[in-house]
Amino acid sequence: MKQLNNQKGAALIAVLLIFTVFAILGMTIFSFTLSNTKQIKNSEQEMQATDLAEMGVVHYKELFIQQAAVTLNTAITDVNTAIKQQPQQFPNEQAVKDFFYGKIRQYEKNNQFIPSLPPLQSFRADSARIFSYQISNPDTSFPDVITNDIAPILTLTFNSNGEIAPANISKKIIPTITLKIDTLVKFNGTGVISAGSGQGATEWNGAIPSKPAELNNICSSKDITKTACYYSGDYTIPMYTDNMTAYVSGNINLTEGSSNLTGVHIYATGNGDFGNVNGGILNSTIYIGGVSNFGNLNYNGGGIQNSTLYINGNASFNKLKDGIENTSIYIMGNANFNKSNIGAFSLDSKVCVQGTTNYLEPRIFSKVLNEAAYKANCLVDGSTDTSSDISSQIDNLEINYDYN
Repeated sequence: MKQLNNQKGAALIAVLLIFTVFAILGMTIFSFTLSNTKQIKNSEQEMQATDLAEMGVVHYKELFIQQAAVTLNTAITDVNTAIKQQPQQFPNEQAVKDFFYGKIRQYEKNNQFIPSLPPLQSFRADSARIFSYQISNPDTSFPDVITNDIAPILTLTFNSNGEIAPANISKKIIPTITLKIDTLVKFNGTGVISAGSGQGATEWNGAIPSKPAELNNICSSKDITKTACYYSGDYTIPMYTDNMTAYVSGNINLTEGSSNLTGVHIYATGNGDFGNVNGGILNSTIYIGGVSNFGNLNYNGGGIQNSTLYINGNASFNKLKDGIENTSIYIMGNANFNKSNIGAFSLDSKVCVQGTTNYLEPRIFSKVLNEAAYKANCLVDGSTDTSSDISSQIDNLEINYDYN
């Protein structure tokens, strides 16, 4: 009996030992599985944060292409204007190249190749997580001297940070974008053209045309409405102005209470503020180098008729109840309409917005919101500008990624 009891005790101890071993083994496996699951989840979120940072790179690259195209076309216009005004300063192609690359260097130092920083881009992935990416610290560089050994290459660097909240997981990419300027332009002894010139209709690139020959005469504020001329500085258009033709190197404003603008042809390198054109814009062509505001265009059957407007920036339209007729408006930035004060647009009219808009009427086309419709309706003939759209030629961008 005593031996039997000893055997039972030994069996019990063995069972307990086996149970303890399996318990420890089970806890170990559970702990390992739990830890592995957390690692996999963290790895997935880190990959998602990296994807978000890469989205930021793609977004800012597109903004850079647009900004580079505008700045390069402006440099082309500046060079060609200088050649027309002082041809003796450009005896050969090398002189043209030196002047052009000097302009590029000047614009780079003035940060004119750097696009505006977009706001934080965020969206809710699910009920618990918010995905976002943000661009910061953009910087450009261009060689101080161009030689056979030093190519005219413009580089852009910036930070793109992807983040997942509230997990506080973030990944940063520092890309370097390389733009080979000499592949985008052609030189000769008489000027510079884009490498894609002569390809027909394209998008308006935002460049203000070179000053027409008839506007080389410098005039004062007293004479600007009397003769076609060039005016240096900001200018305010007086009331009841008709048949004015001028190139304004600065901002253009309209006197409050002006009745209308009829037969006006304005090239303004700065911003435009048309606060109260209460008789509308009629039979006019207007180029604005910056943002533009259009106030009251309603009174007396005004609106915008038989005109073409080019706006190299954002544009806002406060009161446009009389709509537009036989008119084309090209806007490089975004367009904002007061939707409660807008009338019909005739079928021979169009508003082409390269950015976005808060109002989509059948004759308003946004490249951001519907690129196919924009391209189908918003091409302009190459003759409307002095240089073709370089943005369509920027296909040689090189991007190096530094993942942090």
